[in-house]
Amino acid sequence: MAIISKSGKSHYAPQEEKPPKVSFAIRDTEFLIRLILASQIEGKDVEIASKVLGKIKKIHEKLILKSQEIM
Repeated sequence: MAIISKSGKSHYAPQEEKPPKVSFAIRDTEFLIRLILASQIEGKDVEIASKVLGKIKKIHEKLILKSQEIM
């Protein structure tokens, strides 16, 4: 893509690369859930671990429902 500067000269700017798409499979979320549940979490991190676990469980449930609809 050409960019025109204030002086009227144009030059090419490199295109920004898009970050790779990240997705989770049921096995991924199962692993994360098992890993968190098997972990010894210190008191100061219990609240955040609980919130993260809740988010992962929601993703896991959506993946399970999605796979049931496809089958």
